[in-house]
Amino acid sequence: MASDKLHIHRDFVDSLCQGSHLLSNSEIMTSIDKISRIMKEHIIASDDTVRATGKTYYISNNGNDLNDGLSPEKAWATAEHLHKMGDNLKEGDAVLFERGGIWRKPLGYTDKATPMFTALKGVYYGAYGKGRKPILCGSERNFAEEALWVETEQKNVYLCTLPFYNAGLMALDHSEELGLYDEKIATKEVVGLNGFGGLSDMHKDCSYFNDMENKKLYFYSEKGNPGKRFKSIEICGRATIILNSSAALIENFIFQYDGYGITGGPVMRVKNCIFRYMGGCMLYPENDCTVPCGNAIEIYGSVDEMTVENCWIYQMVDTAVTHQMWKYEGDCIQKNIKYTDNLIEYCHWSIEFNNPPSKDGSKRAVQNFEHSYNVINNGGNGWGSINFNRQDKSAVYNCFGCAEVINGVCESNIFNTCAGGLYRMHLPGDKDIKYRKNINLQYKGNILGQYLGTFYNYYENAAEIASEHSNQKDCVFITL
Repeated sequence: MASDKLHIHRDFVDSLCQGSHLLSNSEIMTSIDKISRIMKEHIIASDDTVRATGKTYYISNNGNDLNDGLSPEKAWATAEHLHKMGDNLKEGDAVLFERGGIWRKPLGYTDKATPMFTALKGVYYGAYGKGRKPILCGSERNFAEEALWVETEQKNVYLCTLPFYNAGLMALDHSEELGLYDEKIATKEVVGLNGFGGLSDMHKDCSYFNDMENKKLYFYSEKGNPGKRFKSIEICGRATIILNSSAALIENFIFQYDGYGITGGPVMRVKNCIFRYMGGCMLYPENDCTVPCGNAIEIYGSVDEMTVENCWIYQMVDTAVTHQMWKYEGDCIQKNIKYTDNLIEYCHWSIEFNNPPSKDGSKRAVQNFEHSYNVINNGGNGWGSINFNRQDKSAVYNCFGCAEVINGVCESNIFNTCAGGLYRMHLPGDKDIKYRKNINLQYKGNILGQYLGTFYNYYENAAEIASEHSNQKDCVFITL
């Protein structure tokens, strides 16, 4: 049993796993709601643990980039000042953002797919002061300004006066309150999706269309100029907020409104962060692709260490946490991976990984990973699944296929329903993952998962099906 307050939710997860057979479905759902609430409260109130062994630099909305940044009184003002620091930041240094502040990407960064800053090797990034975690916002500005939208010849269709390439999720009048899962999001129209053919097909209020070839963004509004109609309009770009170059730690930030939160690697350590409402850009726009992208935390290719703990991630158009490889040539070893104590909600895919066999005989393996005490709620029921009409393709635990799995454990997690399936396993190597004491809940008639190409519905014999196709021990399967 967990004894420290930091992981008190683990006690409840363990107790629920052991005693679920004594509880009704409504009592089980109430317990999961309680566990989720405890995790939220802990993540929101998490302490700042960054301690530099070198210099500590400060960034504040009240600072000045002409300062030396070496004290709160002489803090820098902007995150992009970190680009200018270059090699001046050394391993063991720390960069701290003041709590309560918000930093946006500068104008033009979205169009150029530029990160807000690069987290350098061995440098710590975190927060200081009191109050809300510092917000890192990919949306370059509040687009709710009347002059930014002009009416076109087509009735109710307005054109943004600023160029925009590959616009993602568009948030309308969102609040700063955390944990609101149903805030208003405009409907994204994509050529080739749901019968949409182009600008002349815009007829739905609060929908938008991005003509990427000409960098034009259109919005359909039945109640006048959208810049006047709404108090705030935030638009996700295609880039990442932080490009990680093996930073020592990234801790206590809120990420919102961009294509990705943190990408890079091969070493990544993320703790006590919140990611919300991100993604929605097209994955391969140059190929008329209708598949959206947008992940909270991602490493592509080889992994030497990846730790994601005590994070809260919700309304990701695509994936919450992922390490992946899609190319079929070259070595790729993904090892020493730990996802623990994370709360993940309303994401299309929640935990995802893949490292398929190569075509040239190169070495491929995923080894030494632990996914434990994560709580995943309402998979496939977020905006990204619904808007792009792909709820049936969603999965909570999504392995696209691993050539070889060595010492992989998925233990003591709660997988709480999915519009698609709870699991996706593609290759025989996926069967080597050890599943222990997980609590699985799915609605009767929905998909339990895809096992080596075959889909299985979720009925009373779900435990038998899962045990037949994967390495299950002391896991709980509950039909709702």
